[in-house]
Amino acid sequence: MLLPLLNGEPSPLPPDASPWRRRLHAIWWGYSLGSGPRPREEEADEPESVEPEEAHPDTLWSPLRLSAVQTLFGEGMTTPGGEAALIALVRPCTLNNTKSALELGAALGGLCRWANGDAGTYFKAFEANGELAAAGMDLSTRKGLANKCPIEHTEVEKFEIRAKSQDAIIAKEAFWRIADKESLFKRIFTALKPGGIVSLSDYMSPAGQEGLVQAAFPLAHMLQAKDQRALLESAGFDVRVFEDRTAEHVKSILEAFEAFAKRIKTDPPPDTLRDAVLKEGELWATRVGLMQTGKVTLYRMLAFKPT
Repeated sequence: MLLPLLNGEPSPLPPDASPWRRRLHAIWWGYSLGSGPRPREEEADEPESVEPEEAHPDTLWSPLRLSAVQTLFGEGMTTPGGEAALIALVRPCTLNNTKSALELGAALGGLCRWANGDAGTYFKAFEANGELAAAGMDLSTRKGLANKCPIEHTEVEKFEIRAKSQDAIIAKEAFWRIADKESLFKRIFTALKPGGIVSLSDYMSPAGQEGLVQAAFPLAHMLQAKDQRALLESAGFDVRVFEDRTAEHVKSILEAFEAFAKRIKTDPPPDTLRDAVLKEGELWATRVGLMQTGKVTLYRMLAFKPT
């Protein structure tokens, strides 16, 4: 297994193991390893090929898998980044309790509930996966936020919201599967008030990497960064921030698994949860490989609708 969580002696690494795989192996088994320079594109080892259905059935979210991702990434979260990622997406929107905001691709709604606690803003949140939307709404209800942070089952690219009604629209790694991003950005532009803000983070990929990307990001429709920025601008947005945050994203992934590896030494989880985390680890190791070799990048974007 790529990320062993079982007790015992460290599993051997193949002699040709890539730097990212050696790093993850070091995390699990608790020894020091210098990170070294990021491998150049032409010298980087190819990540292992993984069939999408076996690696990440993203349309299937069992209660066990939901427990695994929240164990790794925090309550209400299905993706890495921690509070630092939420702060980077939410705080630039200058929200308060008089403003309205929308989260697209909310998953379990961890971001909108955090933002409500941070700024008092009422959210509407849309999630395309029915299992995630139901689980997210249950979390909002149990926390007394059913009215402040409702999670609705709605296809992200077809969301319906009154024109010029939102002060901010936020999405955390929610658009990489959407093919028609041009139409989506125009819908977001229409939904925002003049002076409104869209704050996004999402995965991008250079041209020619579709085969490798699909193995780790099933059903992906990733654009090159320059093309995604051009679509935002053509929709009418004034793009103020468009920055590569891949290194920080990879660091947050490694830290999440490192924290879990330390935790199981003192407070071992049930075998079923441990194995579910292992399955997530194998997926994210493949994704880390793509990000560390430049085949996938993560960008943060902040854009304004002109007044």
